[in-house]
This record gives sequence, C-alpha cells and structure tokens, in this order.
Amino acid sequence: MKKTMILLLCLCTLGAYAQPDRDEPKRSEKVEALKRAYITSELALTPVEAEKFWPVYNAHEETQKTHRKELKKVMEKMDAVGENQKAFESLNNEISALRVKEVEEDSNFMIACSKVIGVQKTAKLPAMEKEFHKILLEEVGRKGGHPGPPPGGRPPHGPRHRSID
Repeated sequence: MKKTMILLLCLCTLGAYAQPDRDEPKRSEKVEALKRAYITSELALTPVEAEKFWPVYNAHEETQKTHRKELKKVMEKMDAVGENQKAFESLNNEISALRVKEVEEDSNFMIACSKVIGVQKTAKLPAMEKEFHKILLEEVGRKGGHPGPPPGGRPPHGPRHRSID
C-alpha cells in the first residue's frame, strides 16, 4: 500500500512537470528578445535611435510575415496545378507580383531605417540579421534541435538504426 502511494505521488509529480508552463514565454518571443538585444548591441544603438528604430523594424517584420504567408498559400496552390497551363501561369504571375512587392518593401524599409539610424548602421543591418540567424541555427543544433548524431558524436544505434547489408 505504501509503495502504491509513493508510486502514485511520483506519477502525479511527473505529470505536473510534463505540463507546459503557462507563464513561460514562447520560444519565438525568446528568439525575438535575443535578436533585439543582438541588433541593438551590434549596431550600438543609442536609446533615442532604438526608440525610433524598433517600431520601423517591427512593422517591417510583420509585413514580411504576411508576405511569407501569402507566398506559402500560392505555392501550395502551385503544387496542385497539374498540367493546367493557364492556372500555372496565373499562379506564377501571382508569385512574381508577391516577390516584387516584397523587394519594394525591403527597399522602403532600408530607406526608412537610414533616416532613423543613419546610412552606415543601416548598411550593416542585412549582414547582421544573417549572422544572427547563423548563430541561432548553430545554437539550436548544439542543443539537439536537429536529427542525427551530434557533430563528432556516435551514430545512433539500435534496431531502427541498423544498416541493411
């Protein structure tokens, strides 16, 4: 009886730990906070610059997300076009228009940023964003966010991973 109670208590405790913490910020929010800190630090933004820059940057990010969603929807339609030439051309034109719109938005964003933080800092921004994503991907890989063995580690073993000769 005593063992059953202890086992039941352990199972309840494990169940509580397995539930997601409602107060914990989402992973995307954490990434955004890290990105914000990285860009602010690397560009050496003053408080006045940061106050003006981040609303412009955030608006651009939202627009980019919208563009990506729209493009994804059209690309999904493209998968189902089959041999229909007219449907293909129509969707292809839609994709082209979305990409042109995205490039125009990028250009407008860079011009707006140059007015807020200056040309020199704005010119560094695209490379800095790329570097942040590279660091982020390396960190995710280091923490086991990718399939397969860790770099330099042992390959997986067991019945599912045996090679067939």
